[in-house]
Amino acid sequence: MDLIFPFFNGLKLKREKLFIESLKLLWLSSFEKDWVLPSMAYKILIVDDEPSITIPLKFLMEKNQFEVMVVHNGEDALSTIDCFQPDLILLDVMLPSLDGFQVCQNLKSDPKRKSIKVIFLSALTRDLDMAKGNTLGADAYITKPFSNADVVRQVKELLSG
Repeated sequence: MDLIFPFFNGLKLKREKLFIESLKLLWLSSFEKDWVLPSMAYKILIVDDEPSITIPLKFLMEKNQFEVMVVHNGEDALSTIDCFQPDLILLDVMLPSLDGFQVCQNLKSDPKRKSIKVIFLSALTRDLDMAKGNTLGADAYITKPFSNADVVRQVKELLSG
């Protein structure tokens, strides 16, 4: 380029400076997006051993601007809670290792964790199972198959107040 336009070196330098300034602005705006906005998002932990549930549910929650983590059993749920610090847990009842009832009971008996909202998403539809979930401190109990709109509404309702 210098051979073709030898008299425009000053213009070339200004163009490079403008380009660098544009890159700085883009970098700063991406930094703001990556670091400021996610910290304002609510965190949701999905605990279910069925990928046919977790994959679409994760997509749905992320589409609604939530930060999401997925685990597949009760033990992983309890060990993940302290580092991820979710605001709400979407919790299946029938899980390997610890079941959802045991996870909920563990959470609600711990003063540091009992403020975490819990929504059971379960195929167990008997009144007895729903009553057990409510007795253990769950904030809601939604039976499978569920409506995506109902899950989102419940999540937003619980997190807003």
